[in-house]
Amino acid sequence: MDKEKVISLRMERQFLTKEANEDEYIELYRDMQPGLNVYWNGFGQPPVVSFRAAFDDMEFNRERQMKRELVKEITPVLHRLQEAFLIYEDQYDGE
Repeated sequence: MDKEKVISLRMERQFLTKEANEDEYIELYRDMQPGLNVYWNGFGQPPVVSFRAAFDDMEFNRERQMKRELVKEITPVLHRLQEAFLIYEDQYDGE
């Protein structure tokens, strides 16, 4: 396979040549973990995969975060520890 075809396929899989729908975005988001929060964001704002979605991914991820559906590598483990009353999450959304 030639170099240009490989680069083209990589760009397509990373949604750099087209925008991802919600299902494609969720797969891409998982593949790109751990994700970084957007520059100059407030505490508690969800990370996004910038310029790849065909929708408002900040709001989409905010809703997923509120429903505890946002996939982060350590989050499920922390939730189990919190449910067992071994840790406590105190997330202050401010300065």
